[in-house]
Amino acid sequence: MITGVHAWHDLPDHGQHILRCLYQVLTEARTFHGDELAVILAGQDGPLRAMLHASPALAARFPVIISFPGYTPAQLTAILQTLAAEAGLTLTPDAARKAAAVLADAENGHATGNARLAVRLLTQATTNQAQRITTSPQPFDPAALGAICAADIPEHLPLPDPSARDQHPGQYL
Repeated sequence: MITGVHAWHDLPDHGQHILRCLYQVLTEARTFHGDELAVILAGQDGPLRAMLHASPALAARFPVIISFPGYTPAQLTAILQTLAAEAGLTLTPDAARKAAAVLADAENGHATGNARLAVRLLTQATTNQAQRITTSPQPFDPAALGAICAADIPEHLPLPDPSARDQHPGQYL
């Protein structure tokens, strides 16, 4: 599985070196594995198809192409709640409603919903929760550690900083 394939064109030489390397690796792998090899290129549909169009030899290594739709805002909200639960956190009903609205708004600018939006929102919410708990004048409540409230959910998701893209590899779906 190769993720972030849609960013190939942003590379120096517009990704031509990467395309040649990928072709070579797939050709060698096909020699050893034949029809038992499955390669998943994960990325945005349009740029992914443009990449394959730019390299007909590489495109020939993918006899079947299956596109999957992106996540809906409701699915992104469910992903957020699942990730939160896996981290031992629960979103209050108000937090879940606010998160759904933020994810729907963030998804509007994308052709498809991306689970990284849910990961980014949870990261921001847990940061806000920690700040809320540690700066509260009220005595520390251990139960507060497990709850994300509406105040912890930001009003919107800021665009990611491209220079920090690989500095914090997080959890991806």
